[in-house]
Amino acid sequence: MNSFATPPLTETRLPFYQSSSPVCLDPKHSLLNNSDSVLTCNNIPPSSAAPRKRQRDSMVMMRGKEIETGRAEMMLAIQQGITMKLKEKDDEIQRMGKLNWVLQERVRSLWVENQIWRDLAHTNEATANSLSSDLEQVLAHVGEDRRASAAGNDQAAVVEDDAKLSPNSLMAKS
Repeated sequence: MNSFATPPLTETRLPFYQSSSPVCLDPKHSLLNNSDSVLTCNNIPPSSAAPRKRQRDSMVMMRGKEIETGRAEMMLAIQQGITMKLKEKDDEIQRMGKLNWVLQERVRSLWVENQIWRDLAHTNEATANSLSSDLEQVLAHVGEDRRASAAGNDQAAVVEDDAKLSPNSLMAKS
């Protein structure tokens, strides 16, 4: 006989994927008729199946509680992280607000200082213009006085004095 040949089906139970739990092929024992599981199909009395089912249900419930606890812890950690980030951002906003206020005060101070310097520059410019005008008047008056006193003196001396006082002669000498 061939070593690969399968034995004839004489029983109603066959091995399932080389596992130790047999599969029930008996139509009387279907899952539709029994609400427990395949365990009743294998002729295991319901009295021993019930504690196993309760134990399995208890393990499933414990695992569900563990998962729920893990989710709750994860949500708490996420919430704490978000709360911490929000607090950091609020602190940063407050720091930026204070810095903004300080910078606005500095701008106001610089604006006032700028106005003071501008007013001082206008005052100095007006003073310089006034002094320049006064100087021109004094020079003109000095020139007239010298001409009047030199009316009887030599005309060449007057021309020479005028040449000394004129701005063009001062530039030519330097």
